[in-house]
Amino acid sequence: MTRITRVEVIDENGRSYVNWKDDNDITASHQDGGRTLKVFVNKTGALEALEEWLGPEPPQEPVRDTKRVMIKDATKQLGDND
Repeated sequence: MTRITRVEVIDENGRSYVNWKDDNDITASHQDGGRTLKVFVNKTGALEALEEWLGPEPPQEPVRDTKRVMIKDATKQLGDND
C-alpha cells in the first residue's frame, strides 16, 4: 500500500485544512459505529526518534505471586510456632 503523506479537508468553503509535507505519516480510524473519522498526522520516524531519546526500555522485574508467597510465609510461621 502506498504511504499517505497528504491530507485535505474539503467543506462548503473549499479546502479548510491542507497538509502536504513529505515526511507526514498519515493514518485514519473510525469510531462510534463509523460516525467519527479520526485522522492522525505524524512525522515519519517520530516513534523511532522518541525511542532513541528515551533510551532502551528497562528490564521488567518478574511478577511475584504475592498471595501465594503470603500463604507460604504464614504456613511456615505457623509450623515454626509448634
